[in-house]
Amino acid sequence: LMDDIQILGRGEAVQEEFFHTLNDFFEKGHQVIVASDRMPKDIKGLEDRIRTRLEWGLIADITMPELETRVAILRYKAEKRGIRLPNEVVNYIARISKRSIRELEGNLNRVKMFSDLQGLEINLELAKKVLAVNDDTATMTSEDILKLVSDHFKVRISDLKSRTRTKPIVVARQVTMWLIKKHQDKSLVEIGRLMGGKDHTTVINAIRRINLHLQKDSDLKRDIEDLEGRIHNITGL
Repeated sequence: LMDDIQILGRGEAVQEEFFHTLNDFFEKGHQVIVASDRMPKDIKGLEDRIRTRLEWGLIADITMPELETRVAILRYKAEKRGIRLPNEVVNYIARISKRSIRELEGNLNRVKMFSDLQGLEINLELAKKVLAVNDDTATMTSEDILKLVSDHFKVRISDLKSRTRTKPIVVARQVTMWLIKKHQDKSLVEIGRLMGGKDHTTVINAIRRINLHLQKDSDLKRDIEDLEGRIHNITGL
């Protein structure tokens, strides 16, 4: 298991060693799991022979866990370190930590450090004071995202929530689900309900399709970059 393989692009000697290690494992029939913050084809400086090896295997896009899972992860990490967190603090930190597990851990560390330095008990008021800069949930709603997508693709919100199978509407609908999942604290079931009563498998498939097409559809990529730019202008994030 190797994490952050994007750093391999910085050194030839490391790549040489990594390539021979991969070959050794493959020849012995062992499995190799690697993780990166970008696709193999997007790692600058990575040798073609390593990129080819990596692309032979299964490539999966691992998205940020849902709110319920973030809560469970945070509770586990806090208990492991002996940090007592009230439920409302756990829920608050998990709710605003939407980018990565590292952000989740970082927010936990910041709250713990502030508590220790000030000699204060950890409570919701303290957590909000320490992490207020990260809390953007009040500035962007799911309905805002629906409106942004509706304006961008020039389709009605009612069409986004309908079961119409016209391709432009289907794409806009899938983009809406993808953006809400990324920027809002909504479960798959909640997103489905918001989108006109779709089931959670429909939401999962929509998100997967967008992730897949983002790798090869430059027009879709530009659409989403434009929408995310507008979201950034509203939230500052």
